[in-house]
Parts: sequence; C-alpha cells; structure tokens
Amino acid sequence: MSKSVGNKVLAIMPNVSTDTHIHHAFHAARYVIQAPGTDIVLHIGQTSAAARELLTALNVNCAALITAYNPGGCVIDNATNKAAQNALQRDVKALELTCMQGYNCAKDGSPPIEPTVVMLGPTQTLADALAQRYGQLAYVWVCKKGIPALRWF
Repeated sequence: MSKSVGNKVLAIMPNVSTDTHIHHAFHAARYVIQAPGTDIVLHIGQTSAAARELLTALNVNCAALITAYNPGGCVIDNATNKAAQNALQRDVKALELTCMQGYNCAKDGSPPIEPTVVMLGPTQTLADALAQRYGQLAYVWVCKKGIPALRWF
C-alpha cells in the first residue's frame, strides 16, 4: 500500500493505525495551540478550560489540529515534511478559516516535534479530508466543551 504526498510516494504499512504502539503514542502526546499570549496544552480526553474559552471567545464550535508531518506514522526527511506542511498551510489559507499555529510532541517534549495548523470552526468532513490528503493516521478534534479527541482513519 502507498500514499502520495506532494510528488513523493510513501510506503504505508497496512492497518498501521491499529498498532497498539502507535495508538499509545498518539494518546500520550501533547498537542499545543499557540494562542495569543499563551500556549494551550491539550491531552486527549482531558477537558481544557483554556481551549473551551478560546473557542467561545472566537465564537466557533470546534477546532482541528492537523499536521502534514510524517504521513502514515512514518518518520520522513525534514525537507519533505516542511514542503508538505507548507502545502497544508496554503490549503487551509485558501479555505479562509481562522487558524493558528501549534505543534505536537511526545509527553516529555522530546522529538519529533511536528508543527500543526489549528483550524477554528471547520466541519469534521473538511478536517477529515485535509488530514487524509496529507496521509495522516489521525488528527485532534476539539469540541466546544474543550475536550480533545483523536479522529482515526
């Protein structure tokens, strides 16, 4: 099985999204929204009052944190990751949604640190399509209550 990212074709392991190690790593990671004046750190399944307040202040019902880095859960070279992330940012800008920047990292802050685009107010269908376009196994969806969840493919 393979996925195209830009002009690169990446080999993807079948059913890698069901791998226990991958699931654990995604659930244990820190997801950060770089909001004006503060970083909002999200943990999957844990309510974030700061995220809830941000969504309320911006009058949106949800947010999606999406990266284009390391598609398929496979670590790839920095140049390819940066090119894919730039393409994702162009795609999001064309949608004319309010967005912020953020990043994902291991619980202890160790690499890889993956930049994210934080889209405010997208539909799940739109967020799903973008994450899948960039070969992601999952992305973070934050509901109005400020509870982050992983959306798996």
